[in-house]
Amino acid sequence: MKRDEEGYAMPLSAPTFSAPPFAATSDSRILYLIFTADREALIHEIPEPLEVDQSCHVLAWIGDMSQPSHTIGTYHECLTAIRVKYQERTGWYINYIWVEHDMALTMSREIYGWPANLCDATDLRFHGSQIFGECIRYGESLMRMSINITSPPVSGRDEPLEHRFVELAGGDFLQIRKFPPAQEDGSPIKQLLLIHVFAVL
Repeated sequence: MKRDEEGYAMPLSAPTFSAPPFAATSDSRILYLIFTADREALIHEIPEPLEVDQSCHVLAWIGDMSQPSHTIGTYHECLTAIRVKYQERTGWYINYIWVEHDMALTMSREIYGWPANLCDATDLRFHGSQIFGECIRYGESLMRMSINITSPPVSGRDEPLEHRFVELAGGDFLQIRKFPPAQEDGSPIKQLLLIHVFAVL
């Protein structure tokens, strides 16, 4: 097999996904929640050489994602991530993530080292001014979020709310990817990855 005939990912002859970036389209919808957690509890979730950021912020989201080319329609995705630091850089470390299908699962695990597992297909639900989202795996409820919109967006703002949102929830991802050795006495390959935030199409 010539280099220009190889697939992007393993196995070379039949990869599940193509090369990134996997930009989110406008069809994607996500419920975000950011909260402050106990530092000692977060330390147990973070692998070396990452450290918990002083903010102790945790990001949780439940959404229906559309990210070509590993998916054309929408798929359900749920995750939690911890704000971490490495030297002078800060970012989000994903400690749990669940996705609806195998293409998103293999992409998450193989490229980025995200600990993806499968979840049930439970789309976001809209009822009047309320939005409901949940993460269910084989019938077991793992996470649930909801929001009730009580007022229209504020008009006449000095700056877009997106700027304030990015200050709180924005940033790249810092992830540890580890490949175990094929031999019993071999050494694993451990990598620290900087993953830039995807754009919206």
